[in-house]
Amino acid sequence: MGDTGEQVKIDPETFKIIDGRLYLFYNFWGNNTLTDWNKNEQALKYQADQNWKKIVR
Repeated sequence: MGDTGEQVKIDPETFKIIDGRLYLFYNFWGNNTLTDWNKNEQALKYQADQNWKKIVR
């Protein structure tokens, strides 16, 4: 959701809680998106929040 707005499979053991919100991440086949998130959290969090608003109405 954060980068492209695309829904992907998540790993329930790869997560982060920020301000009481649960963020879940893809972590399969050597691609852990939490690693990328941590490098650019502010921008990706903003984008994820905007993308989520498009899905949940």
